[in-house]
Amino acid sequence: MLRLMLSAHSKIMIAPESGFLMWWYNKYKHWNKDWNNSMLNEFIIDLFNSRRFEFWSMSKEDLKAFILKHQPSDYAYLNYLIYLKYAINMNNPDIKIWGDKNNHYLSHIAELNVLYPNARFLHIVRDGRDVATSYKKLFKIKNKVRLAPNLPADISVVAKQWSNNIQTICESLKKLPQNRVAQVRYEDLVLNPITNLKVICQFLNLEFEPIMLTFHEYNKDKDLEPQDYLAWKAETFEKLNSNAIERYKKDLIEKEIKLFEFIAKSELQLFNYM
Repeated sequence: MLRLMLSAHSKIMIAPESGFLMWWYNKYKHWNKDWNNSMLNEFIIDLFNSRRFEFWSMSKEDLKAFILKHQPSDYAYLNYLIYLKYAINMNNPDIKIWGDKNNHYLSHIAELNVLYPNARFLHIVRDGRDVATSYKKLFKIKNKVRLAPNLPADISVVAKQWSNNIQTICESLKKLPQNRVAQVRYEDLVLNPITNLKVICQFLNLEFEPIMLTFHEYNKDKDLEPQDYLAWKAETFEKLNSNAIERYKKDLIEKEIKLFEFIAKSELQLFNYM
């Protein structure tokens, strides 16, 4: 939802999820001005073999020509060109902010900061008990739907994972200049979207645009969310609503709620969920 809200802004493009930036980091992080055509060909092959990159709707030939035109001298700029080409293909060549939303990056904040020392990190957090309800829902369809995330359904496992992820993110973000870090709760964004989107835009040095509130219509028009994801992301085509807030109260039994709260009490309290 937040990715689509941001992408509806005329100066922002947040591409579909794919972790290639970090997946190929170790192999290509030493990319420099002495790269050659053979290296580029190998990189293009690896890139297009990356999971979910097919949803970026690019051709190898066009992307290679674009990269050759700009002659990237390091790995950071090489990857920037991929995001820029995506924006151009989406008829949004004048972006000022480009980015990626991916849970995979929570363990790679330090590396991302090295690659992009001026980058801004926006952390969106959601009540872990509601996260658990989503995980349980996804668990039921994961073997029926292509590309559905392979997520746990056991409450204790989900609680530990959510708690550990929060700890990892917070510890990593503490090490960065705080003017480059912002956090928003999913619930606050849904209940007070204008206020919170204005804060986010200010964080990005941009003006708020009302079209961000109608992200669902923009999504339909631009097909920003791949059809293959609709089994678990259908609400991205719907008007903003609070149906998913505190869903755990009806989807989880009391024993599951208490277990989650016992395991992740500190993190729930940190973000005022308890």
